[in-house]
Amino acid sequence: MSPSIPSSERVLATVLFTDIVGSTQRLSEMGDQRWAALLERHHEVVRAELARHGGREVSTTGDGFVAVFDAPAPAIRCALGIRDALGPLGIEVRAGLHSGEIERHGDQIAGITVHTAARVAAVGGAGEILISRTVRDLVSGGGFHLIDLGERKLKGVPDRWRVFKVQGGEGSAGTATSVTAPAAWWRRGRPALVAAAAAGLLLVVLSVALLSRDRQNAADDPRDPVPAAAAGSEVAQASIAVLPFDNMSADPENEYFADGLAEEILNALAHVPGLKVAARTSSFSFKDKDADIPTIAEALGVRTVLEGSVRKSGDRVRITAQLVNAEDGLHLWSETYDRDLDDIFVVQEEIARAIVEALEVRLATGEALVERPTESQDAYEEYLRGRFLWNQRNNSPESHAAAVEHLERAVELDPDFALAWAALADACVTSDFHYASCLEKGREFAERALELDPNLGQAHAALGSYHAHRFEWAAAEQEYRRALELDPRYSTGHFWYALLLARQGRMDDALEHARIAAELDPLALHNVAGYAQILIYAGRYEEARAVADRVLELDPNHAWSLGVYAVTGIVQGRWREATEANVRIAEIIGSNPEAMRHAMAAMERHANERRPVPVPTDLGETYGSRAIQAAMLAMMGQPDSAMAMLERLHDEEGDAALQNAGLEPMLAPLHDDPRFVALLDKIGLAPVESARAWMKDR
Repeated sequence: MSPSIPSSERVLATVLFTDIVGSTQRLSEMGDQRWAALLERHHEVVRAELARHGGREVSTTGDGFVAVFDAPAPAIRCALGIRDALGPLGIEVRAGLHSGEIERHGDQIAGITVHTAARVAAVGGAGEILISRTVRDLVSGGGFHLIDLGERKLKGVPDRWRVFKVQGGEGSAGTATSVTAPAAWWRRGRPALVAAAAAGLLLVVLSVALLSRDRQNAADDPRDPVPAAAAGSEVAQASIAVLPFDNMSADPENEYFADGLAEEILNALAHVPGLKVAARTSSFSFKDKDADIPTIAEALGVRTVLEGSVRKSGDRVRITAQLVNAEDGLHLWSETYDRDLDDIFVVQEEIARAIVEALEVRLATGEALVERPTESQDAYEEYLRGRFLWNQRNNSPESHAAAVEHLERAVELDPDFALAWAALADACVTSDFHYASCLEKGREFAERALELDPNLGQAHAALGSYHAHRFEWAAAEQEYRRALELDPRYSTGHFWYALLLARQGRMDDALEHARIAAELDPLALHNVAGYAQILIYAGRYEEARAVADRVLELDPNHAWSLGVYAVTGIVQGRWREATEANVRIAEIIGSNPEAMRHAMAAMERHANERRPVPVPTDLGETYGSRAIQAAMLAMMGQPDSAMAMLERLHDEEGDAALQNAGLEPMLAPLHDDPRFVALLDKIGLAPVESARAWMKDR
């Protein structure tokens, strides 16, 4: 009988990850029975090598193994033995090793060392055995032939890591080590690795300490995502976040392809009943961040995370994907695909189906997860380029214009490409840069998309936005409702619908759809800030500030959320707070902070003296928006000047320039002015009573 094992213990060990490269393709070629027999043989070989070299099997995930060793040298020899023994069977494996402190829970292991070993394995190719620098330092002088691959970014692991490839060792890769009993460390606990050189041991301990420090710093840094989404809520068993895939191509311009592939897989999974999928904006907010998998999963409220990489060269593409269990960092599934670009939709289907099977979600018989949207590969790549640039549209008007150009090329190459037409519609109805010229085109593009595919929720939402901008309330509501019926998880559609409802004074319904939008995509900061905006319109100022705080924890310079503090501070008489927020906004957007201080001082003086105050001469340098300047004039007790500015704004820019005027609390002093009521009536609006909530307390 083995001695009793503590329920949880921290020990030093070397972790080995292995998996079969190309297993999905082999399965499809061989059939279930032959593949099962080959996989059984694979397991026998791996377990035999683990026994020979003193390793202990922790778990097996389909075609992969996780094992632990007392020391790194036996682990390397074991990996070499596994690779060489499986070669004659036609099985190609890859392996990754890392040494450090792990947490042992019964028969399972966890901790950053386990996570790092998995990430080292993930950057390997067929037949490659990769080790971290920590392992290299511990086996220095051991006779292994190592090739320095340079620094690599390991997904979810802080900093860049030096990685080495093992070519061979001591001329006897298959020679058994002196260890005769498997996994002695499992019985001994912390005294393991006592035979390691003192300098090597120090490196292991130091690396663990530094990683722990980095993770703590990341948790304390308000700029990094925080686990707001999952707090206080049950995490669905079948739940996943799809992270943007790494672009491993020689050309950095191929980033669009890596992002697009991940987004298409996310979209396919989002339509699987019973599977919770984190929204795109929230998942992609972790791009180029050093957050680890558990942190990401907690922030997004999921149990598993899909990550991968794409290497594109000419007409060939290599895609590596792995599904990671966030709780213990172990791979539930991983695969590498080497294909022609023409097979890209087949690969998307295979990846999505493998994930569904790994998560044990039931699909309808014969149901396809990925449909080929176009027969033109060139059109598809133009579409991916366009979507990539559109997702960066807030960066510059140039990126927005370039997105439209690529999407227009996509529909030129394939006029029946419905998704590209819908993307064009999105780009036009959301344009801040080419509003007048784009809105009508947006309608045309959305209608063309719906001619080709009447069930595209995205196109219905874009058409709804078009009608909303034209104050055609019934038509807009019909399109929004149809969009959400087709795609209930379309967070942007929920927010657009919330704005429509708020403008009509239907605040309860508006708040419900704004809340859903924020919950569906909790790290899409514009959605969460939008929810705070609707709360302001409803007169629920404290709740609005609490929601804005969630955004400011992630991005202290988020101007829209700072605006929540600016507006609520003004109407609630928190003048110091409001001034600080407005001055910070001025600094962010590049306007005049001193002019903002002058405007704030004038509004505060009016609130205290209850009489009109002189208008600062530099009011025009506060914000570029004349609607906001008009609101400031109203709060200075200058209704005539405020109305003159609003009327001029309407004459020059049309109805849409005043679409939120009835909701803005800073324009509430004009609600009883017949000129204001008539101006809103002219465009089919009326002052909303909740915008006056603050005036009842004055």
